[in-house]
Amino acid sequence: MRLNVKFTTVQPLCQIHGSKDADKISNSKILLKRQKVIETTSLGAKLAFNSPYYTGNGFRGMLRREMLNIMLSSFVKNGGDVSKISADSFHLMNAGGGNNFQTQSFDIEDKVREVNPLVSIFGTSLAIKGKLVTSNLVPYELDENGDKYHPFIEVENKDTKETYLVSKIVGVSTSIKQDGILDRDNNSSYLTKDTVEKWILDNLENIKERSKNRDDVKSTTKVKKTSIKGIFDKEYVAIGVDFYGSISEKSNYTLTDVEKGLLLKALEKTVLNNLGSSEASDYGKVEYVIEIDKDSKLETSVNEYNECFISKRDYSDELNSYIEKAEDFLNNIDEETFGIDKLLE
Repeated sequence: MRLNVKFTTVQPLCQIHGSKDADKISNSKILLKRQKVIETTSLGAKLAFNSPYYTGNGFRGMLRREMLNIMLSSFVKNGGDVSKISADSFHLMNAGGGNNFQTQSFDIEDKVREVNPLVSIFGTSLAIKGKLVTSNLVPYELDENGDKYHPFIEVENKDTKETYLVSKIVGVSTSIKQDGILDRDNNSSYLTKDTVEKWILDNLENIKERSKNRDDVKSTTKVKKTSIKGIFDKEYVAIGVDFYGSISEKSNYTLTDVEKGLLLKALEKTVLNNLGSSEASDYGKVEYVIEIDKDSKLETSVNEYNECFISKRDYSDELNSYIEKAEDFLNNIDEETFGIDKLLE
């Protein structure tokens, strides 16, 4: 089973890699995840640059959590008692667990895969290996021949005459983080003078602590500005950019029919979610075109109210049969399915 995934940004996209502290010249900065790309020019020269991308791990994590939600909802609907699910088991299913459980014998691994298709698909801890390969989703454009290339422009340094690459899909927005209490905005106008003064003192203590760890900023006043009224730049991928990736079985593993059906059901929920960070600030809505094998397709759209919905669901009879088998499993799901920690040694 192989799914070819394409999504197009309808809102800016920001999957955060990290941040860079403010210095005397520039604001603090939120940085995108990037990967190194090497392109060959028409002259045969190879040029390297860092391109934004959306991680396969991030997408797979969304699929995992949506599948668990489907399974738990069916369990509760069938009268199951979620209080009997241990925190360890939940963590093993929802996040893949930690290192508490090591490699298992084949008979235990087979039993776990039999009772819990989610763990079978995505793996957990070091105990059970997942069956899926989820590639990073990377941005491309198509040339007149239909060949893919990275969206960048070549820029020449006027002084050195050297050529370097700049992504043409990345923008930077500047934001100011206000402090409503200090400005006495809205409801904070009801606070007493003593309360506001205590707030200021608490902030000043925080500033002193932060200043100890910021060797590049010597001025306490500068730290105060970035702490209480922060000015920061945030990188983002622009609207209208196409990303491409894939989801497929590992060469030495095969998904069962139930696992395929559950994966499809989880996918239909995942594609309605925003991607990345800052989703509460009109970031992260995308539209999908997903080819499932050769005969089936799943597409989404975003309407004028910024609502995501499935606009096309064209599945072969074979895929629909997988979904039916998955629904049969969900209708008979029981407590044993969620007792992963009891099965692992």
